[in-house]
Amino acid sequence: MNEKHNTTVLKKKAGMEIAANVVLRYSVGTNEKAILKGPVMNRVQDTGPYVEFPQTVHIDFYDVHDSLEDKL
Repeated sequence: MNEKHNTTVLKKKAGMEIAANVVLRYSVGTNEKAILKGPVMNRVQDTGPYVEFPQTVHIDFYDVHDSLEDKL
């Protein structure tokens, strides 16, 4: 799965990046599978790295015909 990032990095703390107005596009081959949007994203480098969206997150999922299939 491919990931495209379109974000503005606000600041970096020790072990953490904070980004604003995040848009992540997930695709398989040439088919877009999902678009994830959030006002703030924290990327944490810990013993097990993870990403969190502390405010809200919106995800649109697309089918094989690039039609909107579901929302979260």
